[in-house]
Amino acid sequence: MSVVVFNIGGRDFADDRVVSAIRELKESAGGRNLVVISEVEEAGAILKSLALGVHGYVTTRTPLSVALQAIRLVAAGGTFIPTAPLAELTHWPAAGGDLPAAALGPAHADPETVGQLTPRQHAVLKCLREGKSNKIIAYELGMCESTVKVHVRNVLRKLGASNRTQAAYLAFEQERLIIG
Repeated sequence: MSVVVFNIGGRDFADDRVVSAIRELKESAGGRNLVVISEVEEAGAILKSLALGVHGYVTTRTPLSVALQAIRLVAAGGTFIPTAPLAELTHWPAAGGDLPAAALGPAHADPETVGQLTPRQHAVLKCLREGKSNKIIAYELGMCESTVKVHVRNVLRKLGASNRTQAAYLAFEQERLIIG
């Protein structure tokens, strides 16, 4: 599957022209997924893009190798967003967003879940929080990519997450609850 890549630069989703352009691209894309490239790295912008049907949100600060992996992921039918802005989600007003907080998973993660992860799974989860691809995680942790996939699958299962982004968010929530 191919993707459509749209660079919105420093504009954000408060700009009606950006929203209109994304809607037009979605309509004319012929079923292809849309990746937005933006200078804005804020949770609000990312959530609004997802609400508009964007499947990938890549910032200009994203390393090229990660951006290419993100585009490949979207081409394969996945969704990519940077995990760094997830910290803002705990301050996101539920009534002010276009996407309900429930769409991102439970509001509070169970602190005991962190204890269920092995040390290797903790290391993989840390990399997930940093938005790294399986290939990068494998290289940095000195393991095979297939082993990383197994660890990611087990982390998702143990956390009750449906995807990598939700796992990263839940990990952030658990850390916040533990540190208090």
